[in-house]
Amino acid sequence: MDQGFSPKQRKPLFKLTGDSLLTALSVARKCQLVDPEVKMLVVWAELVESTLDAVQHVKIEYMDPDADSVDTGSVPVREYVFALEGRCFDLLQKREPELFLKVVHRGRVFARMLPHQKETLVKTLHKIGRIVGMCGDGCNDLGALRAADVGLSVASSAEKEASIAPVSDTGSVPVREYVFALEGRCFDLLQKREPELFLKVVHRGRVFARMLPHQKETLVKTLHKIGRIVGMCGDGCNDLGALRAADVGLSVASSAEKEASIAAPFTADDDRNLFAAVDIVREGRSTLCSYLGATTFTVAQCYTYMCFIVMVFTSR
Repeated sequence: MDQGFSPKQRKPLFKLTGDSLLTALSVARKCQLVDPEVKMLVVWAELVESTLDAVQHVKIEYMDPDADSVDTGSVPVREYVFALEGRCFDLLQKREPELFLKVVHRGRVFARMLPHQKETLVKTLHKIGRIVGMCGDGCNDLGALRAADVGLSVASSAEKEASIAPVSDTGSVPVREYVFALEGRCFDLLQKREPELFLKVVHRGRVFARMLPHQKETLVKTLHKIGRIVGMCGDGCNDLGALRAADVGLSVASSAEKEASIAAPFTADDDRNLFAAVDIVREGRSTLCSYLGATTFTVAQCYTYMCFIVMVFTSR
């Protein structure tokens, strides 16, 4: 503010993501990337074949995400900002180049974008005279980061390209003072090259991200080796190996995804509700209590019968 900057003077900010459109819209609004006073329309485009000449035409619709209203006519471009998905982005670029430039110029949310589409968007913004700063967090953003005037990579230690400050200068970390998070690539490297450190990291590990199916299974088996009892909760075919290797496997799957239930002894049909794990534990404890009660009663009854028989024979 002291340097003469104000929110009204800031340059347009864009939400560029591979997530779904509704998720991107929600995040953009919560982060105030979109001026609440400016109306936003979702742009939909699809190829439609004409019944007269059998030629494909582009059908364009504009939808108000708040009112669910659709207008197939012309929209005053300057009165709105736009949101669209990667499929619509490609279609407009190939079939409607003039409208494509207008939509990019007034676009604020770009969802379901592939890596090459992100790079194309940055280059298109350059063509219309924009200076572009790009913030990305993964390999899908490399092309766009290179094409931007300013590229900022916000990545984990396994994905970084710029150096960050290490925890300690010597590289040695007191294992007992920390818990660890790592990705699958680091997991494999430590397992092959640093087996002793690998066991320590697994022992103190809490977050394991970007794990392939065989890595999940290896993690469960490694936890067994260091004396852990492992319970695994999975929701898809990628978790089958880990579910089989675990002491207790719980499959939390929707009605359309029953692969994990093949390997798991317990299956919850509550559409991926993690509270199903609590229900399983509660039911398991109830079953155990019932079993112990029935066993105690049976043993006591047998002991009573035995004592009665002994008394009968000894009294003679």
